[in-house]
Amino acid sequence: MIARAAFPFTPSAPLRLWPVLALLAAGAAQAAAPAVDGARAERIAQGAGCFGCHQIDPRPTDEDEDDDQSAATTPAARPPIAPAWRNVATKYRHDGGALERLTRAVLGGSNPYDPHWKYQVTGLAMPANRIAISEDDARLVVRWILSLDDAD
Repeated sequence: MIARAAFPFTPSAPLRLWPVLALLAAGAAQAAAPAVDGARAERIAQGAGCFGCHQIDPRPTDEDEDDDQSAATTPAARPPIAPAWRNVATKYRHDGGALERLTRAVLGGSNPYDPHWKYQVTGLAMPANRIAISEDDARLVVRWILSLDDAD
């Protein structure tokens, strides 16, 4: 009879450990992501003119629907030019490719025929912003947007 050395792991042990390893890897990836300087990102966005169309928080809905005449003329009755950034964060936060895709959209502009915000904002396209903001700054602003809490 051949003696076998005692080995602490059976061949199926790695299969049982994979959920733990996956969680550890995900935590390490989040820990490796540097914190976003929100104040700096907001200053960059302000300087690049982003607040001309975007806002951080969604606009409140007009609650006075009894007065149709005034409701039709108030800013809340018209759709915003561009989505609120908390809405963007809610929509794209868990999309692994969102950072790069949204950074490209900031730099290169958006397609007015892309229906991802249809009926929520006006049909205007976002212009290319390569002159107003550098790629690194655009990426910082997008990382900040994606880090915002959900819109309530």
